Amino acid sequence: MSALDILQKQFREKLLPALPTPLRSILEGSSRRQLFKKIDTRILLHDDSLINLDSGDVVQIENASAPISPSALATAAKRIVKSDNAVSSLLLYLPTSEFVSTTLNMPGVSRENIVSALRLQTESLFPSYQEKLTLALSVQSYEQASTNVALWIPESRLSSLFDAFEQQDIFLVGVVPRQLCDQTLSTVLEYDKAGATLIRLSDGAITSWEHISSLDMEQPELSEQWQEAISAVADENLTTLHQATDYLNLSFNNPNPEYCFYPAGALGARKREERNRNLLLLAAAAIVILFVGALPFIGQSFQLRSLLATLDSHRQLSVEARRDQLVVVNFENQWGPINDFPEQRVWEAMFTLQNILLPDRLTSLEVVEGLVKIQGTSIEPQSILQRLEQDPMFTEVAFSRATNNSRYYIDLRLSTVNFEAYMVRYFPDE
Repeated sequence: MSALDILQKQFREKLLPALPTPLRSILEGSSRRQLFKKIDTRILLHDDSLINLDSGDVVQIENASAPISPSALATAAKRIVKSDNAVSSLLLYLPTSEFVSTTLNMPGVSRENIVSALRLQTESLFPSYQEKLTLALSVQSYEQASTNVALWIPESRLSSLFDAFEQQDIFLVGVVPRQLCDQTLSTVLEYDKAGATLIRLSDGAITSWEHISSLDMEQPELSEQWQEAISAVADENLTTLHQATDYLNLSFNNPNPEYCFYPAGALGARKREERNRNLLLLAAAAIVILFVGALPFIGQSFQLRSLLATLDSHRQLSVEARRDQLVVVNFENQWGPINDFPEQRVWEAMFTLQNILLPDRLTSLEVVEGLVKIQGTSIEPQSILQRLEQDPMFTEVAFSRATNNSRYYIDLRLSTVNFEAYMVRYFPDE
């Protein structure tokens, strides 16, 4: 067994059962299982009699000939199918003659690969049969059972049955051998016009399938072999079914889904339903994601509305204050150029200069827009410059000319006067 086969086996046996039911259904093949859940009616065909296993109604198929045509079967089924739904979901039990059985003999092939191996051997198993066959096999019991039986049915037969029942507003979910209608049985022997069939079941899986036709039973040697096969199971819990009404005494339950043959039309309809459902789920998920993503913005929107309401309330309360503020602002705009005109305080500057220059005297003083030009004589002009620089009332103190015979020329600005800022504020274009 390869490493991949071991991983697949461990996944199916250990991990898959532990998964949540929805996820496990998806991984196990939800289309078939979901189709099985839709079944609301089960009917069984025995010779030319059709039985509703749920209601017990029996109807005879007119002009029945083996094999019974799909249209005749669907027309008869319409007469005994009763459902609360607009379209009934039907499980059809067919006789043994509809199926072909093969016994498995593939040592070394894993359970995961057995179905693929059987499909590859279809041509060698049925060399003279050209139509495409559909396979049913209990994969779950493949490695546990000593013998295994695979069942086959033509795909064209399934499609014809599905189309015929669809014309009668009946949805054919699947087709099952009628011996499997009761999963509690272990050994079943049934008779009909076509012959007799003996099957053995173990946990719902077919371990033996023997069939003999009516013509073969007329031959002594074959009839003797058949009686020996029956005698071999005489000590077992054998259930014998001779006529249609015998099936009504069984304990009905849905068969093993692995032995159900699903028409392509039924699988296609289920896949379309799943695709539409997935689209709805995807749309719902997108809406949820968008809603979750929009939650912060929704919260911010409510917060913004709350803040705007609070702001509006505060604005209502501050109407008078803002009205008074507007009056003040208008007053400042109108009278600002006069009220804010720089005050040079020349008299204060002259007293300050007098204190700094003593005992020297000024010979000239000029004040223009905060710029002060002074001239005078002193034996220490540099000392005067330093004292002016240290006084906080003056700034930008510098000699405007070179000293000559103790005469100095000094320019300085009043630190409390800024004509440039005044002009920029009130007369920016000038």
